[in-house]
Amino acid sequence: MRQSILIACALVILSSASLEAQVPFVRSDANLDGNVDISDGVNMLNILFIGTPSAGCDDARDSNDDGNSDLSDAVYVFNFLFLGGSPPRDPFEDCGCDETEDALTCENTSPICAEAPPCGSCLDQSGLDAAIAENVPPVVCVAADAAELAVEDLVITVCPSAIEDPPMCEGEIGCPVGFEEINGTLDVGAETVRASVAGSIEGMTLSVANTAVALPPAICTISLNFSGDFEIPFTTSTDADGNTILDAILQPVFDRDSVELTGVEADGGFVCTLLAGLIDTPDVRDALLDQLDAAAGELLEDLNAQLSGQIICPEE
Repeated sequence: MRQSILIACALVILSSASLEAQVPFVRSDANLDGNVDISDGVNMLNILFIGTPSAGCDDARDSNDDGNSDLSDAVYVFNFLFLGGSPPRDPFEDCGCDETEDALTCENTSPICAEAPPCGSCLDQSGLDAAIAENVPPVVCVAADAAELAVEDLVITVCPSAIEDPPMCEGEIGCPVGFEEINGTLDVGAETVRASVAGSIEGMTLSVANTAVALPPAICTISLNFSGDFEIPFTTSTDADGNTILDAILQPVFDRDSVELTGVEADGGFVCTLLAGLIDTPDVRDALLDQLDAAAGELLEDLNAQLSGQIICPEE
């Protein structure tokens, strides 16, 4: 059980570290043809009033850089083109990135910006801290039927869905895990993220069937506090420009001596009380870890696809 909690935490940290690189663009090049002309103002109006699909860069349509894409942007670019008004805000003449924080995004760019370096794309300690603070939620939902393990005559299903009153988490079947503290330290030289986590589980539902007797499964609720340290190793390489590139994320490595479970409580009857005593035994821990390792491997494949090629900022 304790190892599965830390696997989930490791994957949460890895997910948060996937910093989205902002796509370079030229402001007011709404149709992404590489020019700023009357066709861009017309394109902005068509999107607003006719429903023409966007070319894929809302930031480029924000001519006045007020954080919105609306009629004022079309007026702004027409004033610039025909009445001597102020030029669009940077990035305008050259490809670049939006230095103003807003909710607009840019997924596509014009051909002239295809070779421009991405913005905000390198990963450093401050970026990792910000990503964790911004993206790691206080509660993570464990999916329904997250694992099934056998210990002696017991078959335990974590967060079962096939029961009369299945557990719910944020409107869906699932079990909440709360994070009170989670952090990571990026060590580029050692090619690892050193991380620690502390949190709690309140009333996680487990279905416990005894294969030795013909009785319905016991429905148990388990509560506990947890903390522990682990490392997330990764591999890097150097590109032609001398940048350090993240190549692959490896399986998290846990400091088993650091892991602590406290305040373990179980409700639901005798079998549940027995289960509470088994939670931190090697049999239960290893059986659940085997189940979660396969799921973690699949998630790591997805994360590697997201993070492979990420530039790591030079160390100061």
